[in-house]
Amino acid sequence: MGAGMIDQELTRLRRRKDELEQRIIPVLESRTQSLFAQIMPLGKETEEREKLEADYKIQSNELRLRSDERNNIRQEIERLERLRKTRS
Repeated sequence: MGAGMIDQELTRLRRRKDELEQRIIPVLESRTQSLFAQIMPLGKETEEREKLEADYKIQSNELRLRSDERNNIRQEIERLERLRKTRS
C-alpha cells in the first residue's frame, strides 16, 4: 500500500470514526437511556413493557456494534499511522 493510498484510507476511517462519535453513537445512547427510563416504572409482563424491552434490546445491540466498529477503526488508524511512519 503506497503512501497516497494510506492517506486516503486514513481520511476515510477518520471520517467514519467522527460520524460514529459525533452522531450515531450519541443518538443510540440517548435512545437506550430513554427506553430504559420508560421501562423501569412499568409493571412486569405488560404488553407495553415487552414492546419497549424488545426495542431496547435492538437499540442496545446496535449501540454495541457501532461502539465495536469505532474501536476497530481506532485500531486500524493506529496501524496505518505506524505503517505510514515506517514507509516515510
